[in-house]
Amino acid sequence: MPPRTRVPAPAPTRSVLNEELFDLFFDLFGPLRGHFAASAAAVGVSPVQAKTLRLLETPRPMRELAVALECDASYVTGIVDQLESLGLVERQPDPGDRRVKQIRITRQGRTARKRFEALLFGDLPGTRGVPDAELVRLRDGLRRIRDGVRAGRADRTG
Repeated sequence: MPPRTRVPAPAPTRSVLNEELFDLFFDLFGPLRGHFAASAAAVGVSPVQAKTLRLLETPRPMRELAVALECDASYVTGIVDQLESLGLVERQPDPGDRRVKQIRITRQGRTARKRFEALLFGDLPGTRGVPDAELVRLRDGLRRIRDGVRAGRADRTG
């Protein structure tokens, strides 16, 4: 009997590939969101408060935080109020426009952010055993997809 030759499976159509990618994103989103929430809770903040702390590398005005968080400015006021009551951020006048309040992370806030990020990134679910080179390719591909989504959003709004 002659040896069998393996015929490669046909490449999926773009539509099938997009469906598989979409399903994979949703399969991953729930567990990753849960990991994010658990890491935030371990530090004593909500997920949106943790995300806000991550956005405060330098002081930022409230309206800039609202854009970055993709929410209404009035919602950011509540987030900042809560973080301020925990001693994690403080409001300060903008040096260029005293009517604008800059939000600045405090030393205690930097410590909380550092603890949160250590929990969040220390053992990202599902990545153990995946070679670094494969994670780099995945990261690069996801960046291209993210950039395409952002460009598409800008095309629709601008």
